[in-house]
Amino acid sequence: MLIFDYRGSGRSDGNPNLENTYKDALAILTKANKRSRKNGISVFILAQSPGGAIVLRAIVDSEAHSNVALIIADSTFPSYRDLVERKARDLTFFQLSTLISLFFSNRKSPKETLSRIAPAPVLDMHSTDDPVVDFEHGQDLFDSLDSPRELYRIQVYGHLGWSNMGKSDRDQTILSYMTHARRAFSEPSPFPGEE
Repeated sequence: MLIFDYRGSGRSDGNPNLENTYKDALAILTKANKRSRKNGISVFILAQSPGGAIVLRAIVDSEAHSNVALIIADSTFPSYRDLVERKARDLTFFQLSTLISLFFSNRKSPKETLSRIAPAPVLDMHSTDDPVVDFEHGQDLFDSLDSPRELYRIQVYGHLGWSNMGKSDRDQTILSYMTHARRAFSEPSPFPGEE
C-alpha cells in the first residue's frame, strides 16, 4: 500500500500546480507498478477529489496503465475549468461564471484522455448530495469513460464521507468491487454482474 499527498498538499512540501501534481502522480504510479510487479500483484488505485482528476490524467501516460486491476475515482471531476465554472455559477450569474472559468487552466485535466483509460476499469463513485463537487461532475466523468466502467451513486450527504471504518454497507460494496477486480484482472469486466 502506498499513500501519498501531492506536492503542497497534506504533509507534503512544495508548490502545488497542475504540472507538479501530474509529475507526482506519474512518480507514485511508477513506484506502485514496480512494487506490484515485484510481488506478482496488480495495482489498485483509490484517488479522491482533485487527486482523482490528477491520477485519471496521469494513468494514460504511466507504465502502470497495463497493470491496473481497478481505479476507484471518489468524488472527482473530469475538468478543472468546468468545476470552477459550476462553482462560480452558484455564486454569480451564468455569463460571469463562464468568464471566471477562463482564468483557470484546463491543462493536465483528465477530460481529453478519459477515453484512453480503458482497458483499466474505473469505478466512479460519487455522493448524489455532494456539496463540494456536485454529482453532475461524477456523471460527466462516467459519461466520458469507455468500458469497463461503473457509476456507484452514494446515497449519503457529504464529500468523501462515505466510509465508516469498514463497517458500513458502502465500505462492504467497495471491498466487493476490489475483491471481484482482483479475481477478474484478466477478464473482460471487473464489475459484479457483468461477467
